Amino acid sequence: MEKYLITFLVIGVIALMLWAMWVIYSRITANKLMRAGRNKKSFAFCYLSTRFSRLNTLKNVSVSVKDRKADGGRFFADIGVVFVNRGGIFIVDSIYGSGHVDVQEGGQWCRTINDKQYFFDDPLTLNDQKVRYMKMFLRDMHFENIPVHGIVLFTGKRVKFSKRVYGLITAPELAPFLADSNKDLILRKSEIRKVVKLIKSEQD
Repeated sequence: MEKYLITFLVIGVIALMLWAMWVIYSRITANKLMRAGRNKKSFAFCYLSTRFSRLNTLKNVSVSVKDRKADGGRFFADIGVVFVNRGGIFIVDSIYGSGHVDVQEGGQWCRTINDKQYFFDDPLTLNDQKVRYMKMFLRDMHFENIPVHGIVLFTGKRVKFSKRVYGLITAPELAPFLADSNKDLILRKSEIRKVVKLIKSEQD
C-alpha cells in the first residue's frame, strides 16, 4: 500500500511540474506575441489560444441562422474569432494600427496617426450583429442562458480612445478583461466543452 501511495505522489508531483512548465511557457509565448505579433491578422486567435486554451479558441467561425427570406430558411453568418470560457462566449473583432481613435457610437469612427486619418464604420455595432447571430444560433440549438460578449480589439502598440465603452479594448487589456468577465463563473467545464463542440459542428 505504501509503495502505491509513493507512486501516486510521484506521479502527482510530475504532473504538477509539467503543468507549471506549460503555464510558464504559455505566458512567455503570449508575451512574445504581445510584443511582436500584434500586426498579424491571426494575433487574437494566436494570443488567446496560447495565453488561455487552444481547445476553447476558434477562428473563422460561422453559424447557421434562421431567416425565412434566405434560401432554405437559413443563412450562414460569419462570426470570426470565438473564445469560450467560464464567463461565456466572447466574439473578438480585431482592428489593426495605432493612433488616436475618435469613438462615435453608431456613426463613423476615425483613427488618426501621423496626421493621417482612417475612417471606418462603428465596429461595436458591427460586432453586436455577430453577437445577435450567435445568440439566435444558440437559442435555436436549445442552449439557453449562455452569455455572449462582443470585444472590439485594437491591436496597435499606441492606441488612445476618445472615450471608453464596454467591450472596446487594447491588446494589453485583453487578458485582464477576460479574467474580469470570468469572475461570475457562469459555465462549468463540461458546459464549455459542449458549447465548443456545438460551434465546431457547424464548421464541418
